[in-house]
Amino acid sequence: NAVSFSSVMSAMARSGDWSSVLVLFEEMLLEGIPHDSVCYSVAIGACDRASEWRSALRLFKLMPEQSLRRDAVVFASTICAQGKAG
Repeated sequence: NAVSFSSVMSAMARSGDWSSVLVLFEEMLLEGIPHDSVCYSVAIGACDRASEWRSALRLFKLMPEQSLRRDAVVFASTICAQGKAG
């Protein structure tokens, strides 16, 4: 379920493996598990820490399409990632 995926993604993000976080994020849909706001938050945060601002922004833009609310953490992570773009 989404909670299990979020936990694994969070561990990957803490280890700095942002690309694996995004792979797992995509695999969720292949498994028929819808993303929730926590999954997005973890994925965007991983992108922020890796200075992958384009990926963070892409995820940020997808949230409303899935009827998910963006919270303060998601906004902050996306803004931080954008700031690292220079």
